[in-house]
Amino acid sequence: MTDGQKPTPGTAERRHPRRPSTLDSVLRPRSVAVVGASNRPGSVGGEIFRNLIASSFTGAVYPVNRSSKVVQSVRAYPSLAHVPDDVELVVVAVPRDHVVSVVDDSVAKGVGGMVIITAGFSETGLEGA
Repeated sequence: MTDGQKPTPGTAERRHPRRPSTLDSVLRPRSVAVVGASNRPGSVGGEIFRNLIASSFTGAVYPVNRSSKVVQSVRAYPSLAHVPDDVELVVVAVPRDHVVSVVDDSVAKGVGGMVIITAGFSETGLEGA
């Protein structure tokens, strides 16, 4: 860019290709925390965690479970705040009543993206809405 020229929109992003976008955080995360990861066979959080570990995903995977110290032979954390590293994507697999606090924890930790897998909101009627 020569003197007097203004940068075109988006050039800052092009100059920093390593800076992930929100979609990169969801589609190509470097680290994932599964809130609601479980040792219980068949549980949604447990299956998501197991599949991440068994897949070809090469990033860090953190199980978050408020009552288990170990989930599927991996050290677990009681909350996102206790995960010692940055987390790029959070998969939320907890009951409806806990989702908002997990979202708040994710924002406080600076998480780049979230996938929420739960039930009990507006699909259940006025109570869930």
